[in-house]
Amino acid sequence: MCYHFGTGQECQEVCYQKKKKERPFNFCDYVDPIPLGYRRIVDQERIFIGDNCWHINFGHGHAPEHLTLHCPELNIFISGDQILPGISPNLSVYPTEPNANPVGEFIETCEKLLKIEDREYLVLPGHNLPFWGLKVRIKQLLNHHYAALSRILDFLTLEPGTAVDIFSSLYLRKIRESEYSLALGEAVGHLNYLWHQKKISRNIKKDGRIYYHINKTRFTLAGI
Repeated sequence: MCYHFGTGQECQEVCYQKKKKERPFNFCDYVDPIPLGYRRIVDQERIFIGDNCWHINFGHGHAPEHLTLHCPELNIFISGDQILPGISPNLSVYPTEPNANPVGEFIETCEKLLKIEDREYLVLPGHNLPFWGLKVRIKQLLNHHYAALSRILDFLTLEPGTAVDIFSSLYLRKIRESEYSLALGEAVGHLNYLWHQKKISRNIKKDGRIYYHINKTRFTLAGI
């Protein structure tokens, strides 16, 4: 609950008691357990599926060690949730790792994927329809997040704020109740990126809320 109070949520006693009774979502409840014996796939490995060689790249940001595979012979790139058409994968910070930097990890992954060989891959995402133009989409995603980070800096230049306070600058629209949890995690993700880059500082107030503010010394970063 300290995490939720710190983000600036208006969480009163009723909300606190409700959350105490909720069972946390556990991803492991929805997947089969790891078998006793297995061969681990590692980053930059190449594996054969039938007669085709698939190149392995691990991505980060949305999920740790998110597997992507591409086969130059087939011109197919399986991106999963790492690279999506139309939307950006959620890059949330969770209470279990409050200082995580998912936005920074995602940017690093995008830069890495831009270095793979140039081919017109058919991209198979985890959501929405297959698409062409892998590197064009990666550049769009990078520009999207750099623009969002710039808007947050503009907001904090005027006044300090919490994660909730930056919603309007980050998302440019009203966040629905059903979106609130993911939106909050991603807001903290963008703030953590700027904090890790030493562009902003954060102060914890007596009520437990974390306020972010611009550092006096402004650093020039690529993309921002």
